[in-house]
This record gives sequence, C-alpha cells and structure tokens, in this order.
Amino acid sequence: MKSYLFILIYFSITAHSHALPPSNLRICALESGFGDFTNTQGTGIWQQTVKAAAKELNINIYFEYAPRERCLFKAKKGDVDAVFAAFTKDRDSYLRFPRKKNQEEDISKIVGTVFFKIYKKRNSNIDWNGKEFINLGTRTVGVQRGLQVASILKEKNIETEGDIVTTPEQNLIKLSRDRIVAAAIEETQADKVIKDQNYSDIVKVPTTFSKSDVHLAFSQNYYEKNQVLAEKIWLQLKAKRRK
Repeated sequence: MKSYLFILIYFSITAHSHALPPSNLRICALESGFGDFTNTQGTGIWQQTVKAAAKELNINIYFEYAPRERCLFKAKKGDVDAVFAAFTKDRDSYLRFPRKKNQEEDISKIVGTVFFKIYKKRNSNIDWNGKEFINLGTRTVGVQRGLQVASILKEKNIETEGDIVTTPEQNLIKLSRDRIVAAAIEETQADKVIKDQNYSDIVKVPTTFSKSDVHLAFSQNYYEKNQVLAEKIWLQLKAKRRK
C-alpha cells in the first residue's frame, strides 16, 4: 500500500512539473545583425545556442532588435531580460555575468568568442604589435558603436570620436574612401565584406587587436527575480557548447 501511494505521489509531482507554464525570456539583439552570430530571423549561431538551452528548461525565447546602445540601455532599465555582451567594468554595474566561486568572470558559460583585427589600406605603414599602434599618431580609428572593442580603444587613449558607426560595412566604406586610416572590426564579418565588395586595397594587420568572450548577460532586474533559473540557463549554455 505504501509503495502504491509513493508511485501515485511521484507521478503526480512529475505530471505537475511538466504541466508548469513555460517562462519567457526577452533578449535584445542588434537590429543590423552581427555576422553569422545574430540576425533578425533569430537563426544566428548564438541565438540557436540560446534557444537550444532554453528548450531544456521550458523557456520561451523572444528576440527584439534595436541599435546596440539602445539594447544596452533597455537592459539597464529592465525593459528586456538579457543581451549578448562581453564583460566590461561599466556593463558589470548594470548587467549580470556568470561568475566563478571567487567572483571572477566565468568564461566557460559564454555563447561564443569573437576576434577583432585592425584593417588598413595596403600601402599604409600603420601597424599594431599587440601592445600599441605604430605610425598611427593622433589619427582616429573606426569602430562599431556599443561594442567592447570601443571601450578598449578608449582605455588605450586611441581617438575614435567622429568615426563610430553601426556596422562593419560602414567602416570599410570609409576606409576604402580614405576617410579613416584604420578600423577595428570583427574578423569574420570584415573578411566577408572585403571579399564580397572586392576591396583588394584593404588588408588586416596579422596580430589580433582584441578578443571578446560573449555572454548571455542578464539585466539586474531579471537576475534578482530569477537567479536560480538564470544560473540554470548558463549551465545549459556551457553544456551545449561542450557538445
């Protein structure tokens, strides 16, 4: 009799857990897309990874699209639940990133890694040696608005004012027309545009300028209300990337 009651209780609890309504997660992504990683169809690599992780936890994913800085602002206000973002000190004040026990950033739970290279004209003597620019002087470097690489350039006292754009294509157009002398661009996107547009006079400096480990970063508001679920999502992302 006890065994029978136990079985009934077990199946009752199991059935109830499966009947729970799904949670919703609102993610803001770039309206212009970000290479193969995100797009407005929701089929980018990072988007598919997040969807797969969410499915395991019975979570519905909703993407909305806006300019980069608008996405970050909406996350700061709590108008969206999450964004794709690399860690910076400033973002750490209003976004929640996965942490190790010692409170360091946990890069085992990222959605992906991207690399930024310096692009220039073929006949230019500008270079990047991994620590500093050579022959740049006080000239500005083109960069995409709202990305971690813009913060890195600022930390290195490299001028970008007036040459911040919203897409890699825009920087390469400016570079091809000699409106800028160099640009820091995500490598896969820049290489594709150069090939598609036949920008044969534009080359990349071999040494990587910066690497960005990209997280699904939650708004403070979402994390405070759903801490356990947020941590489960990060664990699922870690598991999906291992496969």
